[in-house]
Amino acid sequence: MEDLKRILIVDDSPTVIEHVKLLLKDYNVKLNTAGSSFGMYQNIESYGNLTDLILMDLTLKKEHGLDLIEDLRANEKYKNIPIIIVTEYVTMDFIMRAKKLSVSHYIKKPIKKDLLINRIQEIINIYDLNEMNKGIETETVEEESTENINNENTSTDETVEETRANSEISENTEEETLEEN
Repeated sequence: MEDLKRILIVDDSPTVIEHVKLLLKDYNVKLNTAGSSFGMYQNIESYGNLTDLILMDLTLKKEHGLDLIEDLRANEKYKNIPIIIVTEYVTMDFIMRAKKLSVSHYIKKPIKKDLLINRIQEIINIYDLNEMNKGIETETVEEESTENINNENTSTDETVEETRANSEISENTEEETLEEN
């Protein structure tokens, strides 16, 4: 059984939170919600697992979403969590700052279901592929180390060829999609 993807919705509007929940109700995801930075940090990790994706509103009551993202990016534990900004207002300043903070995407309100689902699928597929590639790289390094210990005659050229072959395998791996129930 595939693990549920965990999505944290950070928005101070109960209406928006309920709307996003409704849009995602038929998909294989676990949703947590927060209306502030305090709630975000309480819900970013559950049962020892980090959230897989954050949907972040920009205009919270006492905080700005980009400031929260900046705090997340400064934290080693949370800096690689993909983030989609959900906002009514898009300016060039916002786009430039979001880009510097490695925001994955932004979606303009009102949120359209197809766009939201496509963005989530895209990010989860990239995240899953990156995680799979990390596993392949780790296995390659372990195999190479074991081979070098067991066989002193292993040449550098053979090791380079193995690494290239493993890279080609990872590039040809099919992406998983967000499954509908």
